[in-house]
Amino acid sequence: MMNNRIEVWKVNEEGNLRVAIDYDEYPDEPYFYAGSPLLRFNGRYSRDTEHVYGYVNDACDSAVAGAARKWGIDDPRFEKYLRAYHGVTEIKTFSTRDYRYVTYDSQCFKDETGAPDGSADFTEYEAWCNGEVYAYVVEKLVHWTPDDPEFPARDEWETVDSCGGFYGDDAVKEAADQAFAEATEAEG
Repeated sequence: MMNNRIEVWKVNEEGNLRVAIDYDEYPDEPYFYAGSPLLRFNGRYSRDTEHVYGYVNDACDSAVAGAARKWGIDDPRFEKYLRAYHGVTEIKTFSTRDYRYVTYDSQCFKDETGAPDGSADFTEYEAWCNGEVYAYVVEKLVHWTPDDPEFPARDEWETVDSCGGFYGDDAVKEAADQAFAEATEAEG
């Protein structure tokens, strides 16, 4: 599954059970079911934009996308427009090699979701863009004694549980701790 092991996170007292944290090699793009609206610009300096996640009000989202295409997200008029006409209190931007992103907490979004001012959230998407998506693997040390005397006995770590798709290391560490506790309890 994962071959870029980055760290053994915990080992039990007997030394026969461990949980490791790996990079998730094929993470899915996060789904912002509770995040703020998100615009993606194709190309670093392009004004060609699309809503990756739009919410609530197509007219509001379309107007914001139109303003972004007209001025670009670095133009002070864009921020002023969002604050004056859409009740935005927070705007965040992020760039990758190929794309630029902007998220904001429009009044339409806040009214529909009940989100407070300053609720523009880019945490998971930024982690995904930066390749900071992780998996945990719980492994048990197993001793193999072959029937054929020509082959030596050996110890191997076998996977007993694993899960990926954790955006950021705090999320995977929390899940790894829980999985390790459950595996330790099952062993005892």
